[in-house]
Amino acid sequence: MVTVEDLEAAQKAQGVEIRRGDVVIVHTGWLSMLEEDPQAFIRQEPGIGVAAARYLVEKGVVAIGADNWGVEAVPHEDPATFFPAHVETLARAGVYLLENIDTRGLIADGVHEFLFVLGHARVKGAVQMIINPVAIR
Repeated sequence: MVTVEDLEAAQKAQGVEIRRGDVVIVHTGWLSMLEEDPQAFIRQEPGIGVAAARYLVEKGVVAIGADNWGVEAVPHEDPATFFPAHVETLARAGVYLLENIDTRGLIADGVHEFLFVLGHARVKGAVQMIINPVAIR
């Protein structure tokens, strides 16, 4: 599970600071499991925990993306809750969640900071969308 301490350590190691209006993309390496073990990919996943979700909301981020299917860790910290980080981000704060972001190219190139451009399909009335994210360094 990605914790507040993990996010702070990553900022320090990468020489970046999460600021209001940022889009934070979390690389867990989990997307590779889609090809290696599709059943494992669906059953569980690493991702942000509730405290990390609250931390990013407090920082004022616009969106949180990850290379997994749900952004947050599954199984959840409290099995009695259903996608608690989604509640903290989407429902309570209006922070967008961007799932299945392919971060492998960014990691291979050592990219830690970039202009995030989001293209999307022109569809009205949807609650989910296929997006075309672009990182410009």
